[in-house]
This record gives sequence, C-alpha cells and structure tokens, in this order.
Amino acid sequence: MTKRPYCTYVDHRYLPRALALIDSIRSHGCRDEIWVCCLSPEAREGLTAVALPGVIAVDIAELEREYPRLVEVKKDRTVLEYYFTCSPLLIEYIFRKSPDAETVTYLDSDLFFFGDPERVHREIGEAPVAIIPHNLTRSQKWREKYGHYNVGWVSFRRSEEGLACLTWWKERCLEWCYTRVEDGRYADQGYLDSFPQVAPHTRILTNKGFNTAPWNIGNYRIRSDGRDVFLDDEPLVFFHFHGVRRGFRYFYFGNHRRYRAPFSFVTRNRIYRPYIARLLLAEAALQEKLPAGGGNAVLPRGRLLLGYDVRNALRVARITLDQLMDLLQGRPIFVWSGKAY
Repeated sequence: MTKRPYCTYVDHRYLPRALALIDSIRSHGCRDEIWVCCLSPEAREGLTAVALPGVIAVDIAELEREYPRLVEVKKDRTVLEYYFTCSPLLIEYIFRKSPDAETVTYLDSDLFFFGDPERVHREIGEAPVAIIPHNLTRSQKWREKYGHYNVGWVSFRRSEEGLACLTWWKERCLEWCYTRVEDGRYADQGYLDSFPQVAPHTRILTNKGFNTAPWNIGNYRIRSDGRDVFLDDEPLVFFHFHGVRRGFRYFYFGNHRRYRAPFSFVTRNRIYRPYIARLLLAEAALQEKLPAGGGNAVLPRGRLLLGYDVRNALRVARITLDQLMDLLQGRPIFVWSGKAY
C-alpha cells in the first residue's frame, strides 16, 4: 500500500483550523498519516488532548534539534518568517522519520476538503514535485510579485529529482525567508517559481477545484447541484480559507473584499457556512477536552457578548434583528463589504 503522509504546522491560534482540515480529509475516507508540527506548547496540549487516530504531533523543539540551523536563523526573523522557514524542513523531517513514505504533501492549515484528496494524487501521478498556481484574477495579477504558485499544497516524491528539489528549497529558506519581496523572492513561496527549473518534471496542477481561494474564485462560474459545488464544470475539491478570522467574538470575515472577489449565495452557503460549522465543532472538541478557565490560549473566548461588541457589530454592518439574535446566541454571521449575511 502506498504511504503518502500529509503535514502542516500550527500554533494554538490556528489549531481549530487544523482540526477542521483533518476532519475534512478523514470525511472522504483518507486514512493517510497527518503530521502536525506544533509551534506552541498550547497547540501541542490541544492536539494531544483530542487524540486523533493517525495524527502525529511533532513539537517544534524536536524539529529544531533535528535542524540546528533553524535555531540560528530564528534570531533575525519574525515569528511568521520563522514559521515559513519550517515548511521544507518539516517535509524532509517526515521523509527521514518515515522511510517507507513515498510522497509527502505539505498543506496549509486553513485548507478544507470538499472532495476526495485522491483526485489530486491521481493528477500528480508519478511526478517528483507538484505545485498549484495562484490563478489570480485579472485585477489581482499584480500579486504575482509574491509568487506565481501558492504554498497551500506542495507534494514531493521520494525520488532523486523530488528530494533534490526539496533539499534546494530547504537550503534557500534557511538562507533567506522574509515577508518582503526581494530579488524575486518572497518568504517560502517565491522559491516555488524555480521548481520547474530545479525539477524539470514538476507537475503543475491546473484543476480549477484545487486550491480555490478568494484570489481566484472570481475567474469561475460557481454553481451547486445540491450536493457538490462546481467551478465552471469542475468539482470543488479543496478551498483555501485565507483571511477567515473571528471578530467581535462571533463574526467570521472572508477575504473576498480585499481580493475584489464575488460572494454569491452558493459561495456563502455551500462553501463558507460548512467550513465555519466545522470550525465551531473543532472549538467545541477542544473545549470538551481541555480544562476550562485558567486563560488557556487554545480555547475560544467565552460566549458572553459584551455591549462593546454589540455596538461595534452594529457600527460595521447593517444587520437585521434576526441576525443580531444569531450573533447574541453565538451563531456565525458573515460580514462582507459592509453587509451582513
């Protein structure tokens, strides 16, 4: 049986997203190992508490012991830049610790699967490396300075070409990994533009349903047949929920306004609402497993909505009485372009 582990990394603030991601992968029958690098003690505590089968926790200290250079570069990088530096190291670490792994795939923790991940692997085939373009809309083409490809899904095969490309990426990130554009580089992501030169057989995945996101959804006609969501005629396999965040306790904001992306009925109710529902379940699972109180950073803030939050909610969005009641009772509503849904 082919062994194809996945990996991601999270601190405590993103742990519920990682749990939602894992749940979405498992919901399609995938039983591959999922390695999670915990970037904070609270993240390790939360992941250990929920004890998910087939999920392997890796403490960031363990990664630092395996790669002493990581500790050195940490001194002159921001927290986010340090996290980005870890991307190729985590993949290589899994190849080292799991000698029978044929392919290792890195996933951003804010992805969510609506279809079987096997669809992606079928398109990768025997390729040594697989990456996905941003597929930016016309109005967002200027963002290509941050890289033509997105780090959301990156796969490497245990082959001479695949491992050589991974080593090249690791060395580049250790040398330079900053959140600024400089000489064609940007964080860990800009280096992906060179993958087709480093590994000539790199597979560039162009399926519209792979890594659909606010920056490219405007390219497609979004529809649903009541069961699946389609981008033009291709089914949605996984969505990149970049920019979803909690504000005023029970608001969830999409990044669509920033990317000038449409936010249709189908997008709102068939893509975002299922994801938010799964996030709330993940938070509930953590709430159940971890002790209440004590200021535990893993747990979401309390359900009590203060008057300050209500005033700000009313100020930033035109909401109905029913929507206000949803907000008060802890049910999510969306705010996009100043309007609540």
